[in-house]
Amino acid sequence: MKKKTDSTLITKDFLKETLKKELDVLEKEIKIDIKLSIMSAERRIELRMEDRIKESTNKILTAIDPLLSELEDRREDRELASHQTRELREEVDDHEKRIVRLEQP
Repeated sequence: MKKKTDSTLITKDFLKETLKKELDVLEKEIKIDIKLSIMSAERRIELRMEDRIKESTNKILTAIDPLLSELEDRREDRELASHQTRELREEVDDHEKRIVRLEQP
Protein backbone atom coordinates (compact mmCIF):
# COMPACT_ATOMS: atom_id res chain seq x y z
CA MET A 1 0.00 0.00 0.00
CA LYS A 2 1.16 3.40 -0.91
CA LYS A 3 1.47 6.06 1.64
CA LYS A 4 -0.09 9.33 0.72
CA THR A 5 2.02 12.24 1.68
CA ASP A 6 0.34 15.59 1.88
CA SER A 7 2.63 18.42 1.03
CA THR A 8 0.54 20.82 3.06
CA LEU A 9 1.31 19.49 6.47
CA ILE A 10 0.86 22.10 9.14
CA THR A 11 3.38 22.36 11.85
CA LYS A 12 2.55 23.52 15.31
CA ASP A 13 4.75 26.61 14.96
CA PHE A 14 3.24 27.52 11.61
CA LEU A 15 -0.25 27.20 13.06
CA LYS A 16 0.67 29.35 16.06
CA GLU A 17 2.21 32.01 13.85
CA THR A 18 -0.74 32.08 11.48
CA LEU A 19 -3.26 32.25 14.31
CA LYS A 20 -1.27 35.02 16.00
CA LYS A 21 -1.29 37.08 12.79
CA GLU A 22 -5.02 36.55 12.41
CA LEU A 23 -5.63 37.45 16.04
CA ASP A 24 -3.53 40.60 15.67
CA VAL A 25 -5.57 41.65 12.64
CA LEU A 26 -8.83 40.90 14.45
CA GLU A 27 -7.62 42.78 17.52
CA LYS A 28 -6.82 45.86 15.42
CA GLU A 29 -10.21 45.68 13.71
CA ILE A 30 -11.99 45.32 17.04
CA LYS A 31 -10.07 48.29 18.47
CA ILE A 32 -11.06 50.40 15.47
CA ASP A 33 -14.70 49.31 15.82
CA ILE A 34 -14.65 50.13 19.53
CA LYS A 35 -13.14 53.57 18.88
CA LEU A 36 -15.75 54.30 16.22
CA SER A 37 -18.52 53.14 18.54
CA ILE A 38 -17.21 55.34 21.34
CA MET A 39 -16.95 58.34 19.02
CA SER A 40 -20.49 57.73 17.78
CA ALA A 41 -21.80 57.42 21.34
CA GLU A 42 -19.96 60.60 22.36
CA ARG A 43 -21.48 62.48 19.44
CA ARG A 44 -24.98 61.25 20.31
CA ILE A 45 -24.44 62.34 23.90
CA GLU A 46 -23.22 65.76 22.71
CA LEU A 47 -26.30 66.16 20.53
CA ARG A 48 -28.61 65.19 23.39
CA MET A 49 -26.86 67.61 25.72
CA GLU A 50 -27.11 70.39 23.13
CA ASP A 51 -30.83 69.69 22.75
CA ARG A 52 -31.35 69.74 26.50
CA ILE A 53 -29.38 72.96 26.85
CA LYS A 54 -31.40 74.59 24.06
CA GLU A 55 -34.63 73.41 25.67
CA SER A 56 -33.57 74.75 29.07
CA THR A 57 -32.42 78.03 27.55
CA ASN A 58 -35.75 78.42 25.76
CA LYS A 59 -37.65 77.76 28.99
CA ILE A 60 -35.53 80.31 30.87
CA LEU A 61 -35.89 82.94 28.16
CA THR A 62 -39.63 82.31 27.96
CA ALA A 63 -39.90 82.77 31.72
CA ILE A 64 -37.73 85.89 31.73
CA ASP A 65 -39.37 87.57 28.73
CA PRO A 66 -42.42 88.89 30.64
CA LEU A 67 -40.13 90.14 33.41
CA LEU A 68 -37.95 92.00 30.95
CA SER A 69 -41.03 93.45 29.30
CA GLU A 70 -42.30 94.62 32.70
CA LEU A 71 -38.92 96.19 33.49
CA GLU A 72 -38.92 98.00 30.16
CA ASP A 73 -42.45 99.30 30.81
CA ARG A 74 -41.44 100.54 34.26
CA ARG A 75 -38.36 102.26 32.88
CA GLU A 76 -40.50 104.05 30.31
CA ASP A 77 -43.01 105.01 33.03
CA ARG A 78 -40.20 106.46 35.17
CA GLU A 79 -38.93 108.49 32.22
CA LEU A 80 -42.42 109.82 31.53
CA ALA A 81 -43.03 110.60 35.20
CA SER A 82 -39.69 112.37 35.43
CA HIS A 83 -40.48 114.43 32.34
CA GLN A 84 -43.97 115.29 33.59
CA THR A 85 -42.60 116.26 37.00
CA ARG A 86 -40.04 118.54 35.36
CA GLU A 87 -42.76 120.19 33.24
CA LEU A 88 -45.02 120.65 36.28
CA ARG A 89 -42.12 122.05 38.31
CA GLU A 90 -41.40 124.60 35.57
CA GLU A 91 -45.08 125.50 35.36
CA VAL A 92 -45.36 125.91 39.15
CA ASP A 93 -42.23 128.06 39.21
CA ASP A 94 -43.70 130.24 36.46
CA HIS A 95 -46.98 130.57 38.37
CA GLU A 96 -45.13 131.48 41.55
CA LYS A 97 -43.29 134.23 39.71
CA ARG A 98 -46.58 135.57 38.33
CA ILE A 99 -48.22 135.47 41.77
CA VAL A 100 -45.30 137.37 43.29
CA ARG A 101 -45.62 140.06 40.56
CA LEU A 102 -49.38 140.32 41.04
CA GLU A 103 -49.07 140.61 44.81
CA GLN A 104 -46.57 143.48 44.61
CA PRO A 105 -48.14 146.90 45.14
